Amino acid sequence: MDVFWACVMVAMAIIWALGMAERKDRILKTLAYAVSAFAVTLMAAGHSHGAGAGPTVNIDLGCTAAGQVLSYDGTNLVCQAPTRPSVAIGSLPTCNSAATGKMYFVTDALLPTSLAIVAAGGAVKIGVTCNGTNWIVQ
Repeated sequence: MDVFWACVMVAMAIIWALGMAERKDRILKTLAYAVSAFAVTLMAAGHSHGAGAGPTVNIDLGCTAAGQVLSYDGTNLVCQAPTRPSVAIGSLPTCNSAATGKMYFVTDALLPTSLAIVAAGGAVKIGVTCNGTNWIVQ
């Protein structure tokens, strides 16, 4: 057994042994992100799980379909397509250098054009990304 899986097993044992039912969901969600980050760190450093080269992180954790990621659905660790917050354009946070790269799904875009600044007032649902200055249609 490698270090990665040993850490996962120890962390899960501690969570269940403590019996923190009221905080278990938050702890499991945090653990899911920590496990993913730990796996990325190990693989970036050239470590693998067992003999030979290790597979990609999501496959290593059981996500075999293209585009799926490990996430927590409120009850279980699951493999699913990544999701983004869905908001009206007027509810988007300020797009500035601190928000560069953040992605949202807007519900009221008006005639969106790829790589253009998103405008409100329509009914088109589309993804947007902050470029450091404006929310840009994906």
